[in-house]
Amino acid sequence: HSSTLTHVAAEVVHSQGALMVSAAASDTSVFLGRPNIFGLLAPAANYLPNIFKALDGSREFQSLLTQANATPQTVVYFQEDLAFTKAACRSVPALVAAQSMEIVGSFTLAASIRDLSGGKVSLETLIESLKILEPDFVIGCTYYSACRHFLEVSEKLQYYPKALAMTTCMSSATYFQDLGERGRYILDSTQWMESQQTTGDDMSAREL
Repeated sequence: HSSTLTHVAAEVVHSQGALMVSAAASDTSVFLGRPNIFGLLAPAANYLPNIFKALDGSREFQSLLTQANATPQTVVYFQEDLAFTKAACRSVPALVAAQSMEIVGSFTLAASIRDLSGGKVSLETLIESLKILEPDFVIGCTYYSACRHFLEVSEKLQYYPKALAMTTCMSSATYFQDLGERGRYILDSTQWMESQQTTGDDMSAREL
């Protein structure tokens, strides 16, 4: 299960002194103070730093940005109202500040029309706001379904971000089958970290 459901299970397992291994939870609050709860994924806070590192450290990518006169200066980020996605986007302000960029907007997506409370917005409202704000870089902390719908609605409303990064989107096995051309040219996160020993010629691992 994901972080939201695993958090509930972790509370029960920990109270019983039992052992649990989670295959799909990344929110660190699931594991904090629970030494008998283990996870297989990288912590949520590790999803976006690799993307910013690619922006800053890839000479090829920087060259392309310079040629296109598109060095990012302004950022808008949005998140689903869920444990993992909020944990992943929590690192955005510090990462943006470290790159001397400016956040010009942030949004929390509503799960449905009936959930438009507490400042949460629909996908359509989000995209219309992005068209007005015109940020250089858009960051989305979502699961696959919301990512897919964001790309579909963006095309419908004729919004084409200058640069777009998502937390869990391209990792889906059916990504290009579902989205086709609209799914290209997106930055996505990786589970690889520098502390891991890797071999081979995997470009994603070496670049990020």
